[in-house]
Amino acid sequence: MTSSTDHSQEDVRVSILWKAFCFAHAAEQEAYLKGTDNLTPRRIVEIFQSDLRHRGVRINPPEDLDGTHTWVREVMDIYTPQGA
Repeated sequence: MTSSTDHSQEDVRVSILWKAFCFAHAAEQEAYLKGTDNLTPRRIVEIFQSDLRHRGVRINPPEDLDGTHTWVREVMDIYTPQGA
């Protein structure tokens, strides 16, 4: 094994990643800590459906998220840029 003293300062690069959790207010922090703001499959569908309505696009949400790929394909077609 090579020790760090075998490398010059120019040969070594150090990367530091710091993740900070910032909350606008105590209720937001509490929701994060309790997990009540976690994304569920149903919540993800609600978010997409809301955005699609805002865009004027109407597609029926899936009734069952297990094994229903038609809705996912429709959403992907809508959000995938043309020519991609």
